[in-house]
Amino acid sequence: MTIERIKGEESSLGRRPLFSSVVDVFREQAEKPPGGDSSIASCYRAVGSLIESDADFASFLRSSYEERPNMTPSHFVNLFFRGIQYIKMYGHDFDYVSYGDAFDWEPELKRLTTENRKQLQEILLTKDTATTVYQRYAGPKALVAALTNGRELKIADLGCGANYGLRGFELNEPFEQIENGSVDPLNVWLERPLNLSEGLAVDKVNPEDPEVKYWIMACSFYPKELANVENVKQMEERLKQSKKVRFLQEDLISPTNIISGGYFDAVILSTMLYQHHPEDRLVILEEARRIVNPSGLIIVQDFAKKDFSEKSGLRFENAWFNNFGYRTFLSTGDQSDRFFEVFKWADGRCHQVRPGQDYPLVMSKAA
Repeated sequence: MTIERIKGEESSLGRRPLFSSVVDVFREQAEKPPGGDSSIASCYRAVGSLIESDADFASFLRSSYEERPNMTPSHFVNLFFRGIQYIKMYGHDFDYVSYGDAFDWEPELKRLTTENRKQLQEILLTKDTATTVYQRYAGPKALVAALTNGRELKIADLGCGANYGLRGFELNEPFEQIENGSVDPLNVWLERPLNLSEGLAVDKVNPEDPEVKYWIMACSFYPKELANVENVKQMEERLKQSKKVRFLQEDLISPTNIISGGYFDAVILSTMLYQHHPEDRLVILEEARRIVNPSGLIIVQDFAKKDFSEKSGLRFENAWFNNFGYRTFLSTGDQSDRFFEVFKWADGRCHQVRPGQDYPLVMSKAA
């Protein structure tokens, strides 16, 4: 099935991005893969080749995408690799970690879309990516520590994934070393314990469900990072000592208003908005604004940049490969229509940071 034929058959899909946009993202990320991971790059090159040469493979991908009307092309592409990784990891097949060529991947992808077709299709039709990297909470932790001056806090984490963030805050779990550029006080803020009186971690799925745990693990690592799995498991054991953080299972694009309005001093949305459609992002952000108090902090960390032409105030991008395209933004309960860019991170793993364009303004109030 050629790209021209794909485009020619898609006119009936309306305003939703066409399947050709999914193909474009596969090819884009084959050249500039998330985390610079060579296994992901070669997988996506193989996908591009098979879409052109194998009609059954192309039809499988296209039908799976079209049956998820609220899924963005970038989310679908990310979900596809995570689904492949999930199946292979829990089949104890790790050869793919060293695949550096599309020819390594092509027979594997054809096999997985035949022998494991039902399992992979279920993943593509029902699951969402659930990446949880504790290091990504460094930006929110630094902001909260710098701006709250040790006072007692109630914090919500919307889209908490494996629920590492707030439990790590409560127990003052350390972060890995960060090259902090001219953000000189960063390590001081990160080492400062937070006075957390109550934490609420919210997600669509329960991270304590064993199957969900397996899925989150498959989503949280690039192939080249799998040697770190044991360290993460050890951290999870430490986080079980948390006493002040409770979990609420809720779909944030259909909130129930079970959380009291104006209740929290800070709300965190870490690396979860980018995968949603713009209208759903607005629903989630409105829920964050509803539950934070007027002087409270709304912290968004994501692949985005400020854009006042967008209703959300942010424009989200597929910027896994862009230097410093992953950023930490601050809004407040009384200025919820405006975001300030505080930190810029070299990538989504948060080991190198620079001040954002509004860093001097925001951090002039830091303690």
